[in-house]
Amino acid sequence: MSNPHANRPSNAVSVLVADDDPIFRNLVAARLVKLHGRAVEAEDGLAAWELLSARSFDIAIIDLNMPNLDGFGLIRCVRGHPRTRHMPIIVITSQDDSHTIAEALSIGATSFLTKPVNWATFEHHLGFLLRLAENERRARTALQLANVMMRAKDMILSRLCREVIEFAPYVGQRLARCGGEAANSGPMVRNLPGVFEDLDRLATNATRAGHLAEMLSNGVSVDDKPAALSAILTTILGEARAAAAAGGIDLVHQPQSAEIDIRCDATSIELALAELVQNALTHAPRGSCVEISTKIYPDGLLAMEVTDHGQGMHPEFLASLFDSKRNCGLGDGAEIGFGLMIAKAVAEAHGGALEVRSMPGQGTTALFALPPDRVVTLSRTAA
Repeated sequence: MSNPHANRPSNAVSVLVADDDPIFRNLVAARLVKLHGRAVEAEDGLAAWELLSARSFDIAIIDLNMPNLDGFGLIRCVRGHPRTRHMPIIVITSQDDSHTIAEALSIGATSFLTKPVNWATFEHHLGFLLRLAENERRARTALQLANVMMRAKDMILSRLCREVIEFAPYVGQRLARCGGEAANSGPMVRNLPGVFEDLDRLATNATRAGHLAEMLSNGVSVDDKPAALSAILTTILGEARAAAAAGGIDLVHQPQSAEIDIRCDATSIELALAELVQNALTHAPRGSCVEISTKIYPDGLLAMEVTDHGQGMHPEFLASLFDSKRNCGLGDGAEIGFGLMIAKAVAEAHGGALEVRSMPGQGTTALFALPPDRVVTLSRTAA
């Protein structure tokens, strides 16, 4: 005899059960306990959407006939929100006509079961959909990561090649000037060190570009393992405090009054945020501060901001940092561009974004944002 539990998920799953029938909700909840799962109940579509907007679930079981917001409206909300757009939805209802089934599937339902439920079928169905969703997630993640890494590496290497092309005539002119001054050793001696410094700077940028391209190939990944944001920030702050102290800069962390877990590759997130903090420390004047803060927006988006109080950047120069066809020049500008590319690549690989705000004389703020579906825990701490 086959084991009815053979196809159940190996890990506990979190399931939203939206149905206005409390008896049916209790039956589903009890069945999920036997499957080592956990049910969160909602008595109507509106209550279900409030839960889905605030936290993550592995799968949703939705009735179609519910007050306040029916199942059709709830499915549309689920498919329209970044946190839930890929979540499997099982519609369970007493309506079994073909028109109802077709409509529910057309707007985003994953599968359809009718009442009364055959619980053995339900169990196998649940396990199959969870495995299917996990395989689809891995495929999306792999494709997204490959595309992001390719774009970032192309930008870094294109920027470096453009600098070499534009820098070569400049060095040639400097050397020719030195040659013309050979009869008078004084000017030549004064100019040669400047040429060597420019060559060293270009070599430094080339080395850094190669190192960052290698990091993008080998050191950036995407994972769904929950990681405590506080632990990630503690690591970054611990590594940055020595550099801040050496530069006479106060490193200020403004934590959220909440414990935040994010679904991510912690190593990649640390790498990206460390680049942003290092950029800020490089350009913050002695005696000033670099601020690191986190914020959760109403839609669940998580933003980590790194702000310096340096000279800031002109909007045109800022735009050039992410444009491989425009040269932002040697030295600090190019290094900022490379570091921001790393952070941008990591953010986009996780489905997020990097936004940089800066004006001359007003400092620079880098906003590293992760989407709501990456925020897996948000619990208020005791006051």
